[in-house]
Amino acid sequence: MVRSAFNIVLFSSTALVALATPAIAQGTDGQATADDQSNVIIVTSQKREENVQSVPIAVSAFSSESLQERGLNGGSDLQLAVPNVSFNDTGFGRFSFQIRGIGSQIQGTSADTGVGVHVNSIPLTVNRLPTAEFYDIERIEVLRGPQGTLYGRNSTGGVVNTITASPDDEFAGQISAEYASFDRAKLNGMLNIPITDTLAVRAAGVIISRDGDTFNAGTGENINSRHIWSTRLSAQWEPSDSLRVRAMWEHFEQDDTSGDGKQICATDSGPTTIGGVATNPFTQAMLSRGCLLTSPTDSRNTGAPGAGTTIPGLLGVLVGVLPLNAYAGSTVSQDLHTVNHGAHPSTIANNDLFSLDIRLELGDALTLTSLSAYSEDQFSRVTQSLNGTPTAGFFNTPLTPGGSFTDPQLGTSTTIDGHALTRTSGEQYSQEVRLQSDFDGAFNFNVGATYLDYKATNDIFFFGNTNTIFSVAQNAPVSVGGSNAGIYIDPNAEPDGTGHNYYLASNPYHLEASALLGEGYYDISDTLRATLGLRYTNDKKFQETRSIDFLAPGRGFSAITPQEESWSEVTGRFTLDWQPQVAFTDATLVYGSLSRGYKGGGFNPGNLTGTGFNAAFDPEFVNAIEIGTKNQLLGRSLTLNLSGFYYDYSGYQISQGVNLTIATQNIDAKIMGLEFEAAFEPVDGLVFDTQVGYLDTSISNGTSINPFDPSLGDPSLALVRSIDPGSFANLCVLPVAALAGVQGAINGGFIPSEAMASLCTGPFAIPGASFGTPVQLQGRQLPYSPHLSFSFGAEYGAEVAADWRATARADYHYQSESFATMFNTFADRIEGYGNLNLSLRIESVEHGLEFLLFARNLLDQQAITTIQMGTAQTGYNRIVFGKDRESYGISITKRF
Repeated sequence: MVRSAFNIVLFSSTALVALATPAIAQGTDGQATADDQSNVIIVTSQKREENVQSVPIAVSAFSSESLQERGLNGGSDLQLAVPNVSFNDTGFGRFSFQIRGIGSQIQGTSADTGVGVHVNSIPLTVNRLPTAEFYDIERIEVLRGPQGTLYGRNSTGGVVNTITASPDDEFAGQISAEYASFDRAKLNGMLNIPITDTLAVRAAGVIISRDGDTFNAGTGENINSRHIWSTRLSAQWEPSDSLRVRAMWEHFEQDDTSGDGKQICATDSGPTTIGGVATNPFTQAMLSRGCLLTSPTDSRNTGAPGAGTTIPGLLGVLVGVLPLNAYAGSTVSQDLHTVNHGAHPSTIANNDLFSLDIRLELGDALTLTSLSAYSEDQFSRVTQSLNGTPTAGFFNTPLTPGGSFTDPQLGTSTTIDGHALTRTSGEQYSQEVRLQSDFDGAFNFNVGATYLDYKATNDIFFFGNTNTIFSVAQNAPVSVGGSNAGIYIDPNAEPDGTGHNYYLASNPYHLEASALLGEGYYDISDTLRATLGLRYTNDKKFQETRSIDFLAPGRGFSAITPQEESWSEVTGRFTLDWQPQVAFTDATLVYGSLSRGYKGGGFNPGNLTGTGFNAAFDPEFVNAIEIGTKNQLLGRSLTLNLSGFYYDYSGYQISQGVNLTIATQNIDAKIMGLEFEAAFEPVDGLVFDTQVGYLDTSISNGTSINPFDPSLGDPSLALVRSIDPGSFANLCVLPVAALAGVQGAINGGFIPSEAMASLCTGPFAIPGASFGTPVQLQGRQLPYSPHLSFSFGAEYGAEVAADWRATARADYHYQSESFATMFNTFADRIEGYGNLNLSLRIESVEHGLEFLLFARNLLDQQAITTIQMGTAQTGYNRIVFGKDRESYGISITKRF
């Protein structure tokens, strides 16, 4: 068996084993014979060990070696090797790993993801998949499609399951050192020690340090550094053939300057006339978007919104400490890896996972499994909330003596400053018990029950020193931290959450989820098998919806509303798989499945009066049909797999910015697609593999206001800003004729210019003001769902000296254009892009040495991969994330 076969990815149903091997003897059940078992990768996608090519589920699996050789360092890289998979950062410390268009385009403490993330089959409500890097693992499994039974809870899109390496009865060790561009240094290793004939322990860890790869023009230093370490301790005890006990503790820490994307803006100065009536500088600012409605790649996206077009800036203008545009002339390079922030971002995370896995054989045909787990997670991220570096400072006023102000949370500054802080903590306990059969007869089963208890707090702060200055002005002569009669100003550098001088969304949350599940497997004949799975799930969610009292009189939360919802649903799947004996293939599997998936609903924030959003959003459901075939030909040197799927999706949950917060609505959608995968080893050592995904997503019905373009370009309508701390409207849509009348009254001296900032809900409010014109969503595609994704890999391995082998590999990935929102406009369009990874591995089994030279993330260095759409409150700036920088490096591994 050539060494290259050990390094290739495998897939099934549509995921194929890109493992190119000589002929592997198999029985009618598709399992390899014992003599050739080393050439087969076994997966547990049905929570039992099976040859991946005989599993009638779309699952891609990757060995530790293939991950390293392909340059797949962490969870976000899996999109480069799995068809119809995408990854994007959704903000506030959350991410969306999407499979076939389904993931987590949703925000909020009570929001669930559509793709389940598991470690050793343990479901993790909160996890560090996109940040942590893989180390000492047996394999990664990516299950595609609704997992309505065994992995059922919320897995409407699929599951990512990391299988860590287990202790065994042989002493072994490994240490690897890597050095790459931007002074990236990585050290990882493992040590496996058999203590007795029945007890073994395994220790593994990784530490990663990298300098920043993004230049911050605001400070003159680099950001986006990485400082991460993780360790894992495992123990396995097998006192008899019938009992196995496995315990694990995994710890993760992060403390670096990652997490802040590039803010883009084409500065909008505002109209010089409205309805033919001349504006003045203040009203011009109130009628400005802040940033023009442009394409994300527009060459004009190098500026910043005027200070008067953001809430902090407008507050500073209103109390007379700032000019209308404190950012006049502020620019930044269009290069995606250059930003212009006044301070460095910061990300701190800690995560612990404890698990106990007990497996007891009840005779020859029954296995009882208990899987218990407890996890804790803390996360804190500080990012810049204002775009650009100010070019003008504070005036010398009684509020800002000497042109300076000391904010309790932000410190002393001579100009406007604003930060966002996301602070979360959570703990989870889960328990699963299963009974599995292995009878000699035609029928077998896998039944069990699960319970999950998760508690979390999620605080999102927006600080601005002008917010505090405005509070001081309103409270005068009350001092910082003074009387509750005014706006309470939190005096603590670390905010205690009681201040009204900053924006705070805080909603403590509690989830209880339980389920009964089971699957039955019946061999209709030697080649035909039926699977029926059912799952009963009960979700109970509790949340305290706390008032947002930004700039309101008093201290703490003026209102706390308890919310409680529960849902009970039955989901499952029915599958037929057939392994016919045909003359032109060595092994063939044909399968068809019907499945139903479910994801629980949740709670919207409380300040949504008049927006059309409900206090809670509904669950989502998917009914899926999938057919597929996978085949091995030419002495098993060629693998060809093909599948097609159709989803009828109801209640798909999707979020958008509304009134200084995030709200979620339900829509319906249809999804269909094809996935083709192939691997071919024409001669010994030369391997080709490819994965092609085609995806068509279409929203079936519904309307919604596009908060990034509420007037839809209607020339008879215009946006106008408003400052009303009671409603936070900050923007509404009014007829141009009405605005022209107001401007005429201002020009005539009948009302002050400030009246233009009180037209939405303030003292000069005009009847008929709206949040915007609803958009018909029917026919628009789901976010981050490119029609085409394509990967191609090639490798060649040969002996270069006695006991030394060299293997060269290239991997190319391309995905076509997609959109960041359900509105599918040019402003949220993500252009197609490609990626190329190269590697050269030189290794000696006898010496236990391996050298790996690599080049990663080549091509399309300016490709945008994620867009977070701005809101009226931040001047309609956008935050974009690009591909990781290209890097070159070397890794040395010693095994013993």
